[in-house]
Amino acid sequence: LLARLGAVDAGRGGSLVTRRDTAVGIGFAGAALALVGAGALVTAATVPDTVPIQVARVTPELLPPSDPLVRSEVGSVVVDPDAGVVRMELSVRNRSAEPVSLSRLQVAEQELTELLPDPAVPSGGEETITVEVDLAVLAEHNLLPLDEPQARLTGLLFFSAVDGAEQVSEVDEVTAPVLPS
Repeated sequence: LLARLGAVDAGRGGSLVTRRDTAVGIGFAGAALALVGAGALVTAATVPDTVPIQVARVTPELLPPSDPLVRSEVGSVVVDPDAGVVRMELSVRNRSAEPVSLSRLQVAEQELTELLPDPAVPSGGEETITVEVDLAVLAEHNLLPLDEPQARLTGLLFFSAVDGAEQVSEVDEVTAPVLPS
């Protein structure tokens, strides 16, 4: 490399590449292009086109929303520190043809099925259900604020009918103030 650099500096750079070197280089380039072209032709002849160049986009039609089983409304959420529970008054109106019951309550990742009442709301009826959540369970999952006058109960209510239909309702309520007694 240094010898070639010295030859270029001395003004003999034109003598480094001969006509034969140029012809061999052009021959190698032509052979490479011919090899790539032949490979492309063989591939096109033997392998089918499995991937289309463009894909048609299809937008699925959405199903119409189903009628809700129940209409639920939270009346009040009160923390009772003496009893160690959060008591939620829930007004439930059944809009289905089957009796509907509150099957479970989920707070964070904890399902609280053992704390729920048994009675089912009859078809077309409206009832007030009292749900009590143990403060120890909420404290165990760090869901109770420290030194705050109010707490927030956030979770999911799962209602289920006799025929297997299910509805999920969200609860996100601030409790009544916890005043010292």
